Amino acid sequence: MDEPHEAPIVIAIGYSVRALVEACAHAGLTCMAVDHFGDADTRVFSNDRWIHLKLTEQGLLSQETESGLQAIATELHLQNKRTVFLLAGGMENLGAACEQLRSIAEVLGPNEAQRKALRDIRFLQAIATECGLRIPAMRPNIEGVSSWLWKPVLGAGGLHISRKLDVTKPTSEGYWQQFIHGESIGVSCLVDGAGVQVLGATGGLTARDWPGPLEFIYRGSYGPVALSTDCESKIELLCTRIHKCTGYSGWLQFDFVREENELEDQAELWLLECNPRWAAGMEVFLNAGRENPVRELLRHFQFELPNSVSTAFLKPPVDAADAKASFAKAVLYAVQPIELNNDSIAKLQSIDRIADLPYAPQLIEAGHPIVTVRASLGSDSIAQNEAATKLQLLEALRAQADLVWDAIAPKT
Repeated sequence: MDEPHEAPIVIAIGYSVRALVEACAHAGLTCMAVDHFGDADTRVFSNDRWIHLKLTEQGLLSQETESGLQAIATELHLQNKRTVFLLAGGMENLGAACEQLRSIAEVLGPNEAQRKALRDIRFLQAIATECGLRIPAMRPNIEGVSSWLWKPVLGAGGLHISRKLDVTKPTSEGYWQQFIHGESIGVSCLVDGAGVQVLGATGGLTARDWPGPLEFIYRGSYGPVALSTDCESKIELLCTRIHKCTGYSGWLQFDFVREENELEDQAELWLLECNPRWAAGMEVFLNAGRENPVRELLRHFQFELPNSVSTAFLKPPVDAADAKASFAKAVLYAVQPIELNNDSIAKLQSIDRIADLPYAPQLIEAGHPIVTVRASLGSDSIAQNEAATKLQLLEALRAQADLVWDAIAPKT
């Protein structure tokens, strides 16, 4: 076994990285943030080392973003600090930008060939079938009926998925996929040459659970949820086959639909896609007292990690020793344009257990995220089954949402 490496300086990059830099902070790591929003808590967790993620029309890092990263990498190199990039949401589609990152520092993520394979639904279809997992039927063309979904190849966060197309010719490359009734499940894993570690599974909030501007937009996650032994074995085999075929080591996050079945241990999993990066649902594991996905990833890459830190600001919503805790998060979207001023931002910052807090006064357009509300249950409060626990978490999330609305749009 290789000698362990000193803990690196982490640069978290993606469209939104708050949860990732929070996990890095809990792991005791020095972290920097590169994202679109630069929320207040993102800046705190990254010690105010934040760079605005801007892209060109060709999907490359803008000159401003690339120059900022080059300057940081040079600074850290002069200090003999090892620097690694960790990828968050959106980066799975930006192959050219990821290659730019590789010219700056080490990327703990897929190379371009691996990225293309893992985002290729046909590759996943072949692998999943070998592992006994099902995948919805796909067609290049079909009339837009409700039993089929149009899915863009470069989609993220449920954006641009639709049941029907309003135009004859779609504006982006994609395919029609059979719609499967059931529960959205995200499964996070780590894979390398030594084996597979299933970090856990989370449920996804649907349009029935939580409001949002689009039917399939990401609304939130809850969990951890249980997987049957059979399903977990198939997922482990899937990861093993992916590693063997591509040589990829690192995070693998899979989106599934768990088919509706009265007998949970007989419910089928239908594979939708694979994301080789930090995923939104991974925050659930950290805040439910389970494994910290960042610590687990770096451990797999033979990094020697510091002891986790514990401060009032970083304290998880539940006791980290409570291995039976449950956690949920939900994105609060603006239903109409909302003007946030210094007073309303201060009120938001006084509310407990909300995240992705706006940094400066701004106009939030309708359909855009305002904040993330969060809720947790200790083992003494969890219901006997997952459905009842989910309802308890949703009730707590709605109470948090009411506090947010009162802060930014008080009743007169």
